[in-house]
Amino acid sequence: LGKLATAAAQCSDSCPTSSFPDNAKACHPCAVGCATCGADGICTDCLVFHASYQGQCVFVFAIGFVIVVAVLVAVFSAGVMRFMCLSLTSPRNAKVLKEALEHRRRTKVRDFSLAGNPVYDFDDTNPRRQNIAGVAYMLYFRYVAFLAAFFVLILLGLTALRYLPIVVDEKKMDVANLAVLGSVYGLCLLATLRWVWTQHVVAKEDVEDDPHMRNFAVVAEGFPKSARSCHEVKAFFETVLGFDVEGVSIAYDFQEEEEFVVDRIDRVIEKADGHLGVYPVELSGLESHVGDNQDGYVLDCLLNSGYAFVVFSREEDREFCLRRFADIGKHASKRVSETYDSSDTSEDDLDNGAAQGLQDAEGRSRSVLFRGKFPIKVGPAPEACGVLWRNFSVEPPARIPRIGLAVAACLVLIVIIGAVLLSPGILFQMSYKNTPSPGRTEFLLYLLEQTVSCWAVALSNRAIIALFRAAVAGAGFLQRVNEEVVCLCCSAFALSLNCVAHIVVGCLVAEAEDTVVTISLTVKNLFHTLCAHLVVSEGERIGVPLWTYWTAHFAVRQTKYMSVRESEPTMVAEEMDLMVRYVDLWLLCGLVSALVGLDPTSLYTVTAVVLALCYGISIYLLDKLRFLRQVAQVHKTSSKLDVAHNYLSFGPPSVLFVAVLYRAPVKVPDSPGMIILMALAHWLICCIFVRGIQQCTVPARELTDVPYIEVASLQAYNYFNTNPVHVLRTLHFPSIVVPPIYPLAPGKEYLQGGQFSDYDDPHRLRETLMLLIRSPLKSTGNQPPR
Repeated sequence: LGKLATAAAQCSDSCPTSSFPDNAKACHPCAVGCATCGADGICTDCLVFHASYQGQCVFVFAIGFVIVVAVLVAVFSAGVMRFMCLSLTSPRNAKVLKEALEHRRRTKVRDFSLAGNPVYDFDDTNPRRQNIAGVAYMLYFRYVAFLAAFFVLILLGLTALRYLPIVVDEKKMDVANLAVLGSVYGLCLLATLRWVWTQHVVAKEDVEDDPHMRNFAVVAEGFPKSARSCHEVKAFFETVLGFDVEGVSIAYDFQEEEEFVVDRIDRVIEKADGHLGVYPVELSGLESHVGDNQDGYVLDCLLNSGYAFVVFSREEDREFCLRRFADIGKHASKRVSETYDSSDTSEDDLDNGAAQGLQDAEGRSRSVLFRGKFPIKVGPAPEACGVLWRNFSVEPPARIPRIGLAVAACLVLIVIIGAVLLSPGILFQMSYKNTPSPGRTEFLLYLLEQTVSCWAVALSNRAIIALFRAAVAGAGFLQRVNEEVVCLCCSAFALSLNCVAHIVVGCLVAEAEDTVVTISLTVKNLFHTLCAHLVVSEGERIGVPLWTYWTAHFAVRQTKYMSVRESEPTMVAEEMDLMVRYVDLWLLCGLVSALVGLDPTSLYTVTAVVLALCYGISIYLLDKLRFLRQVAQVHKTSSKLDVAHNYLSFGPPSVLFVAVLYRAPVKVPDSPGMIILMALAHWLICCIFVRGIQQCTVPARELTDVPYIEVASLQAYNYFNTNPVHVLRTLHFPSIVVPPIYPLAPGKEYLQGGQFSDYDDPHRLRETLMLLIRSPLKSTGNQPPR
């Protein structure tokens, strides 16, 4: 922004904003930041959100932003000084701190297939090809590698544009520039298509070649709230199917008792650690637990959310179960439809006929209905590590209103920040560019407004991501990957809009005031936004875990009466958030593509591409180091997040397509709405190709003879030990049909025995488990096992 549409040599009755006419009716620019001025050039009114101070128009939002940043820096400095002072004092709880740090080391990524469970070797480990903690990490590292190749292609194209004037005649420069830019677009589009294909092939091979726990389980829906007993559900499936099942894990509604359940699970782990000698018993806090006799009553009152996971011993049994219940559903639907099609049937008879169709369709008896009246639906189960047991509820959550409210709040935030607070800064930069000879003070104010605008956008991006994460976390999704997919899509849309909202609003204001948009100022703003985005995102990724760690470290160190059970959760290593990484890298790629599309010969564009390339290479190595050495081992075995990102990944090529189209010798409307419409049309066409690739790479897995027990021995998690209420009920109401088990917690994989155990003698684990059954948690009265 910044070029007057009315030239100074032309006569005009009215001049655009930040300018004034002289006696000859020629327009001249006002002082920097001035909206209107007199014939002598003296400012009479500043721009919106600007105030006059000592003859200069100062950005009010910039003053407030600087004050807030100064306060945050002061708080951060005070926190650092506090940490330094605490480090000089003598520790009050050194033994507990030692055990908490040891627990933190155990939570990190380890190779459980080797003796001693060592960490993975950094040089010999290839996260793009090795399935360390799920296929999702493999797909992510493959994306980072692709992104580096994507930036290399763009850099080669920009280099060719730089040397075109040397080898091409000046008259043919427009055609040559179009050819090079079109080649860059074509290569980037083909590279993206090939990368999407390889991602789907990798996900397909993971499903077909590697056995997963979901291949042995189904999720059943339709149980009444009173169906609390795994015995009853297990007996129902065995009656319908005609063979034994491995086990049943009921999804209970414990949202109101979540604190109680988490506390009891922690106490179970604490007692097991004390008996196994993981740490001295005097460091535990078992003596503080009271009211054990009420635990069984609370657990027995938890309701069934309507879902249950049924695990089979063989894959063939699971496939038979799916076919069996599918046939039952088809026959019931057929019977109901025949009943409803009868022309001489009353409304009461229709209801009775529907019930009768569910009960005796095709000769079926009431035995195929749970308790003789509840029809059960069965479908494939997700992997156990991705099930969010805490979100199961009897009442269905209002997901769409909650997410819709978050989107509306986000749009309001973008409008307030972009259109109201930051767009006046763009107008200020316009007036600065129009000033023939600005002084030093004007230059400093211009630099301040540009810096504040870009950094405010970068910081608001983190606030938007946090807003969506909170909204999605409270929406009640039953799978972790579904949470991440929704948050990815919402965040990508909101962040892309937030980065350009203030520029678009500034363009609209400029157009209304008879000014036009200059590419150079837009490119400069996008470049600084890109740099601020990289600094803020990496600062958050490094600073927040460090701050959290040292806060917990000194809290444990200086609290005299904190037990190991209370300290371990605070010292768990952070999780590698793939969703945020995908959003940040996608936004980086989009900003680079926008810069290339606006002005591929600008020094800012070339610098941005080189910076993005160096960032892509470095982030691959840094994320590999974080994944293998710093973050917690959280299994992510679903490729849904990468599939959703595959659709979004064609946004940057769509931006390049619009840039090529506008440089082609065709008449195209240059309105902002038409530009967005064409980019959206190109993106939708690419999404059709992605959908076709997805259909061509559908996994076709053949059933194997590998039993469930063998697959379960390779993973620490399963559908039983990840369900906290199921674990507590097995300890309160143990039986041969539903045997007691250890819970699974970060860093506590050794309790599962086998290759995960630190102990060579499995008898100690069984002995400890028997002690947990007999003494720690008691039920109310002598009730039979449930």
